[in-house]
Amino acid sequence: MNIGDKILKYRKLKGYSQEDIANSLNVSRQTVSKWETNQSSPDFNKIIPLCKLFGITADELLDLSDSEIKSNNENNDLEVKESDENISNKKYAFFTCVSVFLYFVAVIWIIFGEEIGVNENINVSIFLGIIAIATTIIIYNSMVNDKKVKQQKLEKKSNKKVKMINDILALLVFIIYMIVSFITGAWNITWILWIIYACITEIVKSVFELGE
Repeated sequence: MNIGDKILKYRKLKGYSQEDIANSLNVSRQTVSKWETNQSSPDFNKIIPLCKLFGITADELLDLSDSEIKSNNENNDLEVKESDENISNKKYAFFTCVSVFLYFVAVIWIIFGEEIGVNENINVSIFLGIIAIATTIIIYNSMVNDKKVKQQKLEKKSNKKVKMINDILALLVFIIYMIVSFITGAWNITWILWIIYACITEIVKSVFELGE
């Protein structure tokens, strides 16, 4: 439950109207409405008065559940990842455009050089130099992009392998756990197998990460 939902919840519990809240905090009713619909959040200096009005602590009003924190973190990670990919794609596009532009410059130069009477050897040397720079840029750009694509494929492949191995280990540990527990009756001890399983999965994960 986010802060807007909590404000709405506690307001109704106390039997206050939006006008009552607005008058108590010296804000407009529209401001309170925006808080409750999560279009905006209360300023810091309104948090304590709100809590006093509702008879709750600041922790009760501001605290997020574990699921919300996890969801927010996942969304932030996704946004960062998408942002990094966008930056990488923009760099690739930029350097590709630079390379193409240099090719055009090279062609224009060799034509212009002949027109203004530049020495043929010098003219050709400058032309080849510009072509070489453009080609170097485009090759390097492609290599960096290919490396990134391969890295992403390796990560996906590695994750699939780790999941498959962990699934197999989980099944084996479960079978061993059930057999040993039924034979020995030592259910209070055999649960340690799951701790061993957790350790093994971490080792497997580390091995694949080091292998990359």
